[in-house]
Amino acid sequence: MTVERAPRGSVLILVPALVLVLLVLGAIAVDASVAYLGRRELADFTASAADRAAASALDKSSFYASGSVRIDSAVAQKVVTDAEAVARGGGLDITAVTVTVSPSGQAVTVAASATVRTVFGVAVGGRTSFTVRAATTADITEVSTR
Repeated sequence: MTVERAPRGSVLILVPALVLVLLVLGAIAVDASVAYLGRRELADFTASAADRAAASALDKSSFYASGSVRIDSAVAQKVVTDAEAVARGGGLDITAVTVTVSPSGQAVTVAASATVRTVFGVAVGGRTSFTVRAATTADITEVSTR
């Protein structure tokens, strides 16, 4: 009577393949996280720029002439351009920024796009960067003290 042994070494062949799959999935997760972080940084930039533009670009001549509060589009553009220069210095690779003041002059929208470089993209899928976009609108509202 002979006892048959189970084949040995079949798991040993699968381990390198499993390790490779886990490394690829880890690289994809890191690149996705980098893209998400870039998107969040860009969203923070657009939010702060829109808030600054709404607060700093109030048209004083319109207010003193008619009592209405409006956003001056030229001043809003300058405020956002200054904020963009600071954000670029902080490492955000902004490719485009648009500033739009509503026809009523009560809201300003800042939309931007940026390029985020991948960490492992070239090794995994050949992609070297992601393009992320964000937009924020800030409104002004008159507060009544009556």
